[in-house]
Amino acid sequence: MGESLLSNKSIKAVAGLLRSFVREGNFSYVDKIKVAKDPSQFSEILFSALREARENPKAFIPNEIQLEETLNLAKDSLEEVKRTVAIYALSFPSKEG
Repeated sequence: MGESLLSNKSIKAVAGLLRSFVREGNFSYVDKIKVAKDPSQFSEILFSALREARENPKAFIPNEIQLEETLNLAKDSLEEVKRTVAIYALSFPSKEG
């Protein structure tokens, strides 16, 4: 895993979106992200997650800059981005943010 992805705030923000569903026991978006075959499919899954998150006032929603950066990273390193987002989504957030 690239060191820059591990500390990337945009990757962590997108993971925070997925973590909103994991907290509710819904692992489907994490599972779908992990098996996305290309950046287009990755972005479609994020779109679906964002759409559903809008219906939940407790859900974390990343800003557009964080989403844009994550989608651009996925174009260059899809497997690493998928893995990093999924790992962070399944983890407990640190108290530091």
